[in-house]
Amino acid sequence: MSSALQSRSALPNRSWRPCGVVMVAALVLAGLMAGAGSVLAQESREQTMALGLAEAVELALSYDLEHAVARVQWDNARIASRIAQASGPLSPYDQLKQELEERRAEHQYVSARRSLVTNVIREYLELKQAERRLDIARRQLDVGRQELAIVRELVRIGQRHQLDELREANRVEELALEVDAAERDYETRRRAFLQRLGLDEDVQLRLVDEPEAMPWTWDIGQTLAYAAENAFSVWERAATLRIAAMDLEAVRIEDPPPLQLEKAENDYRIAELNAQQAERTFVNSVRTAFHKVTDAARRLETAAVDYELAKAEYDVARRRHQAGLTTDLDMERAEIELRSAEQAHYDALYTYVLARLELLNLIGHPLDLGEEVAE
Repeated sequence: MSSALQSRSALPNRSWRPCGVVMVAALVLAGLMAGAGSVLAQESREQTMALGLAEAVELALSYDLEHAVARVQWDNARIASRIAQASGPLSPYDQLKQELEERRAEHQYVSARRSLVTNVIREYLELKQAERRLDIARRQLDVGRQELAIVRELVRIGQRHQLDELREANRVEELALEVDAAERDYETRRRAFLQRLGLDEDVQLRLVDEPEAMPWTWDIGQTLAYAAENAFSVWERAATLRIAAMDLEAVRIEDPPPLQLEKAENDYRIAELNAQQAERTFVNSVRTAFHKVTDAARRLETAAVDYELAKAEYDVARRRHQAGLTTDLDMERAEIELRSAEQAHYDALYTYVLARLELLNLIGHPLDLGEEVAE
């Protein structure tokens, strides 16, 4: 494998941790996933499939054609390089250009693969959140209908005005619309995800994995240093600039007319300025991605505390209900509050995990996916 894919230093922590069923070594997310890690299984006559994150990635990699094409193109670039070497000795200039072409093809394959994997992870997590939102919306509608029934009875006995009933009925209708929207959102995401994996759209999914956030322990200096050493774009800029310098030196040796020499020098100066601008843009991108991770980590800490508080409040509500101090409706409201806090917690968690993956990809660190070498 080219050095563009090889990590020179180990990242302190990983975003996912496998647990549950022992993972098959060929499933490439051993460092990324947490949770049950269960294998694909048809569970019932309704075609419900228990799907882990590693299995989802494996299915997508098997079904996707874009990254497969990119790998064949990389393989062709390697073949072209071997043919050129077998045809006779290459000058350092030709060797550098050949290496540039080969590594660009390699980068295109790796980028296509990582993009696919990141999209699968994102869609997997977003589908889980859509399912949570749908569950909350349905519970809110159920509670709203019970509250409407109470108001109607109060109106019947003269304790409330008919406008109160109308107002409550309108609120229930809005809740019903929210359920319809949540159902459409879930179904749209489910179908798109199944299409991504190459599965039949009638398959019902049960997503069994949850990510575990691991802290990013590098400071901005360490992150930038790793990026400077491992990111392909950094190497590509340096190689392109070396080629431009060799082109200029060749022109000078030929002793061209002054205007042609001046033009060649200007071309090299343009290449230098473009490289400097690209470097500044890249550094800014790494800084932005780094701060996105740290900000997401802080929000996750806050959301985790809120979730723990919500669980404590729910326990109090449950004990009060068991003691006969509250109604079933009060308990259902407490359940909704808990699930809303849970949804907010997972939203913060998923945001952090995805931001961390984005930063890993940007600095050129493998996503613990065992990128393949085109033989």
